[in-house]
Amino acid sequence: MRFLKYLLILSFMALIVSLPANAAIRLSTEKFEFNVKPNDSYITGSFTVQNDDNEEIRFKAYPEYFEISEEGTIQSGSNKTNSDGIIKNIRFNPAEFTLAPNSSQKIRFTIANVQNLPEGESRAALFLENSKTKEQSLPTSGSKVSANLVIKTRIAVPIYVEKGRIIKTGSIDNIDLKKFKNKYVYNLTVKSNGNSLIRAGGIGQIIKDDQLIAEFPINERPIQGGTTGKYKDIMPTTGLNSDQQYKLKLTLRFTDQNQKEVVLREERPFTLNEIN
Repeated sequence: MRFLKYLLILSFMALIVSLPANAAIRLSTEKFEFNVKPNDSYITGSFTVQNDDNEEIRFKAYPEYFEISEEGTIQSGSNKTNSDGIIKNIRFNPAEFTLAPNSSQKIRFTIANVQNLPEGESRAALFLENSKTKEQSLPTSGSKVSANLVIKTRIAVPIYVEKGRIIKTGSIDNIDLKKFKNKYVYNLTVKSNGNSLIRAGGIGQIIKDDQLIAEFPINERPIQGGTTGKYKDIMPTTGLNSDQQYKLKLTLRFTDQNQKEVVLREERPFTLNEIN
């Protein structure tokens, strides 16, 4: 088709899982976690959306089932057979609304028939989608080809519902060290072995001869039950000698089904010149 030589349109949807503190849109609650009691037939919740931008925004709300990626982000669009447990029973108001600059809107939702949900954890996200799209031109190599990126923004408010016998367990599966562009990177894999997610985070330490050399945070992230989560970041190796032996010590913490803290620890000896 000849016109393809002159125009190439690319489109994608940008998914925002969490909002930074200075974002134009703020949420009063960024996630919901419910535990169904034996006599519960429904659960309710609400959150407020605040528009700190200087432009009017039109939102449409709708629910979708989601899963958690290895990096701890939301992945929607799954065709899992039991994915409609919350979706078919959630009601919310309003379904569409307009936010003027510096205004807010409360969204209320009810999930009915929670007694019929499967044992373990059920999930759904209530998405707020901005009806206004933005276009951004992309640089191209050919003078006769133009590319436009169509961006549609939506905000996800995840809802987790636990029912029946809940198990939250985890273990450190693997630590791998790599060198990338003169920086030293750790890759950490953590397993969530139960039927509900865990939220694991903590600290990493570099130790030599029982002396603490450096310390860095490992940011908390959700790990879906029955899956693995992957953490990847740069180790602070400034001042370390390439031929001396050190120890990388990782300490993660999460809360189990009994609200007790569980500590996971793993150590790995290394020298910088052994890391490829």
